[in-house]
Amino acid sequence: MPIQLVEASADFEAEFIAAVRRSRKLHRPWVSPPQTAETFRRYLALKQSPTSVGYFVLSEEGTLAGVVNVSEIVLGQFQSAYLGYYAFSPLERRG
Repeated sequence: MPIQLVEASADFEAEFIAAVRRSRKLHRPWVSPPQTAETFRRYLALKQSPTSVGYFVLSEEGTLAGVVNVSEIVLGQFQSAYLGYYAFSPLERRG
């Protein structure tokens, strides 16, 4: 199976939290992803707005490899957004 982008969802809660915990050294000081069930649910709620969307990157094996977030989405003539992303250990540095 090729790498996939899937919409962020509660289906990945346990796998996401485990991936964040094993990736702490990799993420500091650049990103602070949700580390608990409560903060993960808040993250998902934020990604339900019209100005923010989150995707999970699944590896070829179907495991959670990373996250892509698009935020501060502005439509109309201006059309802009911020793009953020991060990987999870041990799948970092794979391009």
